[in-house]
Amino acid sequence: MPKYDRLGIVASLILLGLILSTAIQLPTRSFNFIALGSPLNITLTGAWQMGILLTAIVCAGVNSIVRSHPKLSSNNVLYMLSFWGLPGTITVAAMTILQESDVLVFQLTTLALAVLLILLIISAQYRTINSSDRYYRSARLGLNFTVYLAAFILFLVVYGDKSRSLLSATTILLVSSLLALELLRESPKGISNAWLYAGITGVIMGQITWALNYWTVSALAGGAFLLLIFYFVTGISQQQIWKRLSRRTTFEFALVALLCLVILMRYVDWLK
Repeated sequence: MPKYDRLGIVASLILLGLILSTAIQLPTRSFNFIALGSPLNITLTGAWQMGILLTAIVCAGVNSIVRSHPKLSSNNVLYMLSFWGLPGTITVAAMTILQESDVLVFQLTTLALAVLLILLIISAQYRTINSSDRYYRSARLGLNFTVYLAAFILFLVVYGDKSRSLLSATTILLVSSLLALELLRESPKGISNAWLYAGITGVIMGQITWALNYWTVSALAGGAFLLLIFYFVTGISQQQIWKRLSRRTTFEFALVALLCLVILMRYVDWLK
């Protein structure tokens, strides 16, 4: 089946799933247990259940489209899974935004933008499979920009929610790992290193989130600070994977992050 036919099917399924998520109310499920010596409650709403199902559909569509690439040199499982993180994360974010309002115009706009963005992401990922593709550089830049934008929004939402560290830090750990994987993904040959450094990025982000939760930092400042750390860690990891890491490159990334931090401290209110 041609790539555009597969994209059309994926778009139809995404649109149908998002519409059903607003029309069908699944029963809410709650899970209570003891974590680290204190009670913890996790509520799985109907929207989240639909989101999990829709994310699985999106990931299956991504997998089908990636496998159809004529230049795909390997069916390495880790390489195939590395394409799932960004579109899956955007799908969950779209589901969350849809639940924030009952206004029809807002919901229709969100539906259209979500489907369009996910299709653009999948198309860009398809172009990055072969580094000699004439649109490779543009697709890679577009994906990188989307990753950083998605990371900032998700950091802002998760940190701003001020939920228990076990939940917020774990969520940011998972989100950071999935988004970092998209940034670090190159060829099937080096995919193991990409997974390794994506995992390290997630652990670092989770630990920093846990520490930030003890401070009275505003949501905007906390989200922006997490984005700076994410930028620095993924940048250093990428240079290491490319075997270009040196004192000079480390200093350059640190300098950019430090300058951004100074600007952040100057113009953003850090206190709640």
